[in-house]
Amino acid sequence: MNESEQNKQSTETVTSKEFRSKKKHRTFPGRFQNRSFGRLLTVQLLYQEEMNPGSSDTFDEAFIFNEDMPREKPLTANDLTELKSFVQRMFHGTRENIEVIDRQLENIAVHWSIQRMTPVDRNILRLAVYEMLYEQTPRAVAIHEAMEIAKKLGTENSTAFINGILDKIVTE
Repeated sequence: MNESEQNKQSTETVTSKEFRSKKKHRTFPGRFQNRSFGRLLTVQLLYQEEMNPGSSDTFDEAFIFNEDMPREKPLTANDLTELKSFVQRMFHGTRENIEVIDRQLENIAVHWSIQRMTPVDRNILRLAVYEMLYEQTPRAVAIHEAMEIAKKLGTENSTAFINGILDKIVTE
């Protein structure tokens, strides 16, 4: 393939159907990606704290710099500062309001006590509800982010379960 054919191919229009099929593979750069990553870290910290109370006190940059953590680009010092601040705010805010959040979840999750939920699902829900009730995160964003985390960390039934509960919070 010559250079003009390559240029033509790279500038071809993508149909909306093709765009939608590629949509699930897109990632957002910069701040949005760091916030998504921050939410993933927050859920992991909430889980860790629930399983081993007091263990979150050792949270530091080593956790964020873990080589196994998926990210599109390396974190800069500024990214790290912003990410750490975001994770700490989300984590501490969720923990400080956990009783209100858990009551909200139990009122909506018919036949599901908080303790009956898997620990991962429970903490994904807690973070999403915290963002809806206490942060200025749009509800659609909180639900979408929870669904993405559930795909990565939850069981095969987690996304449907979490979506059903969060949808009720949105509509009530």
